[in-house]
Amino acid sequence: MIGDLVTNRIVLVATAGALLASLAMTAIANGRTARHRHGVRRARLATDNPDQVVQWNQELQKVLAAPGAQPASIHPTRTLAITHIAVYDAVNGIRRGGEPLVVNLDGPRSASAEAAVTSAARTALDALLPSQQSTIDAFFHASRAKIGSDEHVKRGVLFGERVATAVLAARANDGAAGTPPVFTPGSGPGEYRLTPPTFAPAAFTQTPHVTPFALETASQFRPAPPPTLTSPSTRRTSTRCTPSAS
Repeated sequence: MIGDLVTNRIVLVATAGALLASLAMTAIANGRTARHRHGVRRARLATDNPDQVVQWNQELQKVLAAPGAQPASIHPTRTLAITHIAVYDAVNGIRRGGEPLVVNLDGPRSASAEAAVTSAARTALDALLPSQQSTIDAFFHASRAKIGSDEHVKRGVLFGERVATAVLAARANDGAAGTPPVFTPGSGPGEYRLTPPTFAPAAFTQTPHVTPFALETASQFRPAPPPTLTSPSTRRTSTRCTPSAS
């Protein structure tokens, strides 16, 4: 069913976004541990500098829910995925502790990973949600005020912007902005039909043609179609399920 396939894709991308946020948080935490071991950790309590990955993920969900934030034909999970990929690749480019997802760039070792998070998220969201730019930029400046403005932060900001710009370019022609083809439901046996209570038309019908984020192809794990109604297996099932005459 088209509805089931789209739902499965949405769940996969949303799960991937949550996983990327977790990976980025882990990368930053590992970097903080390393700095502590080498005696160069900043003299600032964790409560004074909230985790920027968590903060930006919360802000992302707020601006994404704003009415008209993005075209209705593009699913919000795309924005989630692109933003978190930019954040992860920016942090990974500085910490270099994992495999890059889209962009393989080496950032300055002295750059602030927290600043890279703020810049990567802001750059991605400004491009993906232009109607929310004033809110996004205000949150960015508030984040910068918490992090500071030294050279480490400046290098992180520049690198985060560079990575996010590259991620956006990589997804610019992924097919998500294509005109969704009109799906005409059938009326024959086994054909998909609109469902109650609203019988709304199928949405995001361009999804099968969008470049996947995690899969190699859109059909990589697609199950085989059910047996035809005239196949021997269907006839046997039908015979077993037919009640006998009393």
